[in-house]
Amino acid sequence: MGKRELLLVIGFVVAGAVLYHATAPPPPPGSEGFSVSRIIQQARRAVQGNRAQVDVESTRTEAIDASIEELHLTVRSVELTVIGEARTDVQFGMKVNSTGYDPKEARQYAEATELKIDRAGPSLAAEIKYPRQARQRAWLTVRVPSRLRVRLEPSSGRLTIANVAAVEGTAAGGPATLTNIAGPVTLNLRGVPLAVDGAASLRLTGRGVETKLQRVTGMAIVQSNGGDLTLSAITGPLEIESRNTDVRVEQIRHLKAPLRVNATNGSVRIAGLRTEARIDGNDTDLDIVLDAPAPVTIYSTSQDITVTPPAAGYTVDAVATDGRITIDDGSIHASGDTNEQRASGSVRGGGATLTLRATRGDILVRPPAGK
Repeated sequence: MGKRELLLVIGFVVAGAVLYHATAPPPPPGSEGFSVSRIIQQARRAVQGNRAQVDVESTRTEAIDASIEELHLTVRSVELTVIGEARTDVQFGMKVNSTGYDPKEARQYAEATELKIDRAGPSLAAEIKYPRQARQRAWLTVRVPSRLRVRLEPSSGRLTIANVAAVEGTAAGGPATLTNIAGPVTLNLRGVPLAVDGAASLRLTGRGVETKLQRVTGMAIVQSNGGDLTLSAITGPLEIESRNTDVRVEQIRHLKAPLRVNATNGSVRIAGLRTEARIDGNDTDLDIVLDAPAPVTIYSTSQDITVTPPAAGYTVDAVATDGRITIDDGSIHASGDTNEQRASGSVRGGGATLTLRATRGDILVRPPAGK
């Protein structure tokens, strides 16, 4: 056999070996060793990726006593549901979805996802640990005694909490829904829709959040930067600080004094106001409707003030600098020139004072609703 023929034979052998390893099933885990076959297998995995997905479900119950007052959750990449019930233990139900090269490997990674539970003083702490390989996603449902507080470390994914004593935490990445919280709610959210229906008090810091808040029976303090903010059936008192936010406050018949609003850019719409209020707007469109006389003060810079007064008597005190005043209720007329206009007096016998100040904006007092 000549040199040329020998090279041809060697070439066919190598080509056959490569073809075999490229099409053969993967060897058992741990048996690859350092070999050409392992290199070829790794290359094939890199090209084909983790194509398989597997779900694994598990449950776990933790007995607790009266010394445990709080559930402390450190979770990420999880859809979390916490439900308060008439029970004396805590039940965890978890589903994990993991990718893998094949179903067997995906299942191994899903089963390697660990729910760690620890006790630290009055807290029952739960944490999810994911393996580094592949990609996992979890769904965690926790059923707790209604007397427990819930504290969340920064997390992502959908969040649902109902019927617990209190909620505190930070979240981003998924919508959050809180219902029937017996005590205070303290949240710091970014870029997620939030709905709260029922809480004893509220302190919210939101950035780029679409927020709907209702049935807060105590003090509510909201800081919003971007997004939409709707509040209804708030008992109050209520403080709002907003920037680049469209704010709407409604159904506030039982709102306790005071109402404080400080807004920059965006808009503020308040319907049904019946209590003392101070509203400051900077480049903010203000539209306020009163259902009853109340001492209300409104300041605006670089935008107009529109007010619908109550049907009962009130007193108006209005000044517009670099703007105009129009009062379509009663017989009060503005005086002054384009640099400054003033209007003051009693309407329908007088009452609580409606104080209006606009700089580089107009003031419009419309007729009461129904007139």
